[in-house]
Amino acid sequence: MIANSQPLIAAILALVFLFERLRPIQYVGLGVGFLGIVVTSLPQFSGGGQIGFSIGLAYIILSTSGIAFSNVLMKTLGTRIDPLVAMAAQLLLGAIPLIVMALMLDHPSQIQWRSPAFLLALLGLALPGTAMAYWLWFWILGRVPLGRANAYTFLTPFVALAFGVMYFDERTNAMMIAGLVLATFGVVLVERGAANPQLHDVRGRSDGV
Repeated sequence: MIANSQPLIAAILALVFLFERLRPIQYVGLGVGFLGIVVTSLPQFSGGGQIGFSIGLAYIILSTSGIAFSNVLMKTLGTRIDPLVAMAAQLLLGAIPLIVMALMLDHPSQIQWRSPAFLLALLGLALPGTAMAYWLWFWILGRVPLGRANAYTFLTPFVALAFGVMYFDERTNAMMIAGLVLATFGVVLVERGAANPQLHDVRGRSDGV
């Protein structure tokens, strides 16, 4: 639930650093979308008094804030750098420490490099699941306000849920359905606000969206 508060944090950061001001109905939509995540997560609340829970909570808050800051940075770069170059640089920088850690902590010799299942999973994660996704995100941020584009991340848990139902026989319940309805309605509100007259930043300049 906390991790999915990222669109709200990013919208505030975009207002402060990018001077992107959404319409009031769009901020309401972000709030409704987050409420959908809250409703979905309520049955899973447990362990609130444990030390490990508190430490994990702190890490989640830190990572969520980092993602929000990175989205603001990506939005800034999206209008100045080619999306393909920005995506490649980001993945290269992330790959270097991961390679070092993999060599230190994992056992690469145990990987079955010629296994069709492994190659299929590797290509699926590397190309459409990572490279294409990051490229499209950079491309979108160069054309759409961050708060508007980020609203769709409220639907990510429900996409994962759909895959869980299809491939792992997971079950839905009334709370999940209610959360999905709220999250979808929140995204609709954000888009409805974007369909109205042009957005203006806090300096009074038109974004032309």
